Amino acid sequence: MNKDLGLYHLPENWQLVHLEDIALFSKGRKTALTKQQQENTISYLDIEAFEKNQIKQYAIAADATLIDEKSLAMVWDGARSGLVFKGKEGALGSTLMKITPVLVKELYIYYYLQFINGYIKSHTKGTGIPHVDPQVLFKIKAPLPPIEEQERIVQKIEELFSELDDSIQKVKEAQSKLNLFQQALYEETFKRITVEREASLSEICSIVGGVTKGRNLTGKETVELPYLRVANVQDGYLNLEDVKTIRIPIKEKDKYLLSIGDILYTEGGDRDKLGRGTVWQGEIDECIHQNHIFRARPKSPDYNSNYISYYSKTKAAREYFFKSGKQTTNLASINISILSNLIIPLVSLDEQIKIVEKIDAQLSIYSHSVLKVQSIQVQMDYAKQSILKKAFNGFLVSQKSSDISINSLLTEIIYERQRMVSAAKNEIKKKPKKTKITMNNKDIIEILQASQQSLSAKEVWESSRYKGDIEKFYAALKKISHLIKEDPKGFISLREK
Repeated sequence: MNKDLGLYHLPENWQLVHLEDIALFSKGRKTALTKQQQENTISYLDIEAFEKNQIKQYAIAADATLIDEKSLAMVWDGARSGLVFKGKEGALGSTLMKITPVLVKELYIYYYLQFINGYIKSHTKGTGIPHVDPQVLFKIKAPLPPIEEQERIVQKIEELFSELDDSIQKVKEAQSKLNLFQQALYEETFKRITVEREASLSEICSIVGGVTKGRNLTGKETVELPYLRVANVQDGYLNLEDVKTIRIPIKEKDKYLLSIGDILYTEGGDRDKLGRGTVWQGEIDECIHQNHIFRARPKSPDYNSNYISYYSKTKAAREYFFKSGKQTTNLASINISILSNLIIPLVSLDEQIKIVEKIDAQLSIYSHSVLKVQSIQVQMDYAKQSILKKAFNGFLVSQKSSDISINSLLTEIIYERQRMVSAAKNEIKKKPKKTKITMNNKDIIEILQASQQSLSAKEVWESSRYKGDIEKFYAALKKISHLIKEDPKGFISLREK
């Protein structure tokens, strides 16, 4: 296990201990939120609060999990499970957990958890949405040096990371400029064309939605085919690392089968996903698409697929999608009708081909630059991991004979941990017990009916029977959108009858 964690060497005055011996862990709670109209608000901390500093203010219940700047927070549940953040002051959301160091420098544990993040992620549980396995996390071994050396290690790590972060910031600025270049390329190219006429997308393309998941196929002759999900269709390219299969009636195969030159558009999700897509080049034999992806197939060879796709990425097209699309619960979507009415400026086929060739030539330079930037980013990440490996194997700073014995520190930790656990138990006994409403595996309407307050879309999803399949949740939410009202902060509840 030590080698799996990247630990190969321990100095003489160090000791291997379990994480649960040097830190207390407690999960955040959904019950931290009460009615927004109440007074006594406090910062509510979710992943966005840490990553984007988007901190919301809510009233909290008595059993909220409170953290401060001396605590750490780890993503407990979700795609980013294992990610660790430095503490902020507030109430912790249900997808995070609080980590309270016991007489150990919080930044020492913070950097160690960063160092072993890959190990934690590779040992998460759950087939749909992964979550940290506490039985693995608590038993992970951590190298513990004397407290004075912990301080020296943290200081050196931050000094070296600061230099790397300056370089990383310059890389991000370069990436941002490349993105601006790409968008400017579309804008400038189409601004200079002499438009012969304009046509709606449905006038020049046949547009269809894809296959719906979860249908009853009993008694029908079926065929199993690979299919594209929203996750596969990115902005300008396809991500085909994880392509799933689906069984459909064999008579529907021709209806949904993709052909080279088909233009793919996504139905929605976040604002930046509206209408995003690319052109299918036959990357997979006999592939179809799901209902959250629209397929536009040119009706005539006079219409170039890449020309249409490139225009769909312009600011004018994106603004059309967003203004015409439906906005609800922090999500946005377009339908076939909206997509069909997208206006495409047309030129001759020869001119379309010249425009595509010009954009392709520029994008090849752009792609090469992007790969360079990504390579530098990988090198920076590798450099950070190399620094952490040296730190936790005892090579980053020197050991000093004047440092207090590690055995003395371990003795103090044992007593302090017992005191903290006892104090926490006494605090729990003082709090009034609440009747818990179990909403897991319920329909969306049932959850909203059972709740005494507005809920975020994410909370509803995690409590519903759709947890683990965001696309099914999104489809179900659309069907009952007329029954739902949304407040200015994006929280939803049932409309009053």
